[in-house]
Amino acid sequence: MLGSIRHIHWLGQLLILAGVYIITEALFVFLANGIINAMYPGMDTTKLILSLSTIKSADEINDVEASALKWYQAITSLGRFVLVSLFFAELLGEKPGDFLRLKKTPTINGFILIPFIIIAASFSIAVIDDWNAGLHLPSAWSSIEDTMRLWEQQAIIQTDIFLRTETISGLLVNILVICVIAGIGEELLFRGVLQGLIEKGTGKPHLAIWVSATLFSAIHLQFFGFFPRLLLGALNGYLFYYSRSLWAPIWAHFINNLLTVTAIFLTHRGVIQGDITESSNIWFGLIAAPFVFLLLYLYRNKESHGKRLDAGVLDVRQDGGELSDE
Repeated sequence: MLGSIRHIHWLGQLLILAGVYIITEALFVFLANGIINAMYPGMDTTKLILSLSTIKSADEINDVEASALKWYQAITSLGRFVLVSLFFAELLGEKPGDFLRLKKTPTINGFILIPFIIIAASFSIAVIDDWNAGLHLPSAWSSIEDTMRLWEQQAIIQTDIFLRTETISGLLVNILVICVIAGIGEELLFRGVLQGLIEKGTGKPHLAIWVSATLFSAIHLQFFGFFPRLLLGALNGYLFYYSRSLWAPIWAHFINNLLTVTAIFLTHRGVIQGDITESSNIWFGLIAAPFVFLLLYLYRNKESHGKRLDAGVLDVRQDGGELSDE
């Protein structure tokens, strides 16, 4: 099995990746159900998961059920993201640390710049979020839009279920599940595997960044949050491309999720007043935008020594060779 798909065309490798993802997802859903049912006797995990599509408020889910859902999320994320990425590297005959770019770390200056990039980007992306939320499909597709908005509302309720807590222990659990596991797992798959595979196969880094970012956003099944998540995925893609280290987008993903988790926690504690999800300030977004590009430019110079984006950073080989780190 080791290296068994190494010489298959990269499009075929993508299809195999999709198959591995689907099979692993099914196996880990079954595993998660078994573990949670054992941890919480009498709980029907499948029924609980299905009920999320019909509930009208997060208050319909009690604390025990919320805890079970967090376990479910953690277990399935480890399968669909982490295990799939590591196993796929083995199928390619690659050492996971090398293939996923985990052995190289960004510079200290790069690590310091990333939080500032994410914070600046959050102001601009919040404006895009408001715009995206207000989009409407043509009237002929009104029934599709109604379904999409129902999914969006259910996603908001599920997020509220996950993040509502006023205790430090609850905050730490949320950070573990949402910031650490999701941050590492999603970047392993979408940047480490998908972006790297498409880039090596096509020789077009921009295409790889935006295709992987599109898939990253699409998998969340939230049309009215599609574009802000697309931009965040692309931003992480460029951080990965400039540094050639997966730790860069992992750190960025962690910081982005940590800001949200912490802000909602402080809101529940009464430290922050008001709804942090309310409409953003367009002026803040416009002012922040040039700072995002400036900080990203500084980051590129620190990580790639000022080379142009396409200036020989990629060494594409169809025979399974490595991407250049130069």
